[in-house]
Amino acid sequence: EDRVALAYGPEVSENVEAELEANGVGVYTGEHVDEFTGEGRVRGVKFGGKELETNLVIVGVGIRPNVELAAEAGVEIGATGAILVDRHMKTSTLDVWAAGDCVETTNLVGGRPIWVPLGDTANQMGRVAGTNAATDEDTLEFPGVLGTGIFKVFDLGVGKTGLSEKGAEEAGYEVVSAGLWANDRAAYYPGAQKVFLKLIADRATGRLLGAEAAGSGADKLIDICATALWGRLSYPDLVNIDLAYSPPYGPALSPVIQAATILSGKFDRAKEGIRAAE
Repeated sequence: EDRVALAYGPEVSENVEAELEANGVGVYTGEHVDEFTGEGRVRGVKFGGKELETNLVIVGVGIRPNVELAAEAGVEIGATGAILVDRHMKTSTLDVWAAGDCVETTNLVGGRPIWVPLGDTANQMGRVAGTNAATDEDTLEFPGVLGTGIFKVFDLGVGKTGLSEKGAEEAGYEVVSAGLWANDRAAYYPGAQKVFLKLIADRATGRLLGAEAAGSGADKLIDICATALWGRLSYPDLVNIDLAYSPPYGPALSPVIQAATILSGKFDRAKEGIRAAE
């Protein structure tokens, strides 16, 4: 797909691209780089019949776990290319535990292996691995992750938890989604800004599968949704969830409640509208 932020749905990608362009960043997607120009150092880049002047090029081609040492030691490598461990952080090799950015775990929504090299996950894994290694007992367990993450583009907060629509469909779910723009606080309150939130649910059970947010207060909304995912809540639970309210901190109905209410209508096929992506 020719867009930025591919881990997210197209609505969030559009917001990220708009924020970049609003801050003077040119965005070119789906292009093939033909040539870097300059003698001794880069002076430009040619692509698609265009040439941009530059004195710095950052080539971002993704990352992969550095598991060479583990593999040479006979430690089993998992489906994601990271080190395979059990819930106690034990590897396939006796008396060897592993944790952190080179270890795969389980996606608690879809149940599939997932590699999430993030600092918070590494710390949680490390506590489990360290405790179990020090006591030589299976004292603690690490159950897995939801794939929760967040980043900032200039003034735009962008976050997600659980599965994207595409990821949910690939995992075999029939997806129902609802997205909306809402206020981050009471609309009349000074400083009120907009935030986009999308909820993704399973048609068969109503269970929440994922969420994406972009805008002011995206972190708060994603943390609410991550907690709901951890508790395996469904959209009716979110329609009636009791959240803190005061005009400086949010609208009378949280965007989470608003999105869940829209979802409830979509589960009634007689009232079904279009999906967020449409």
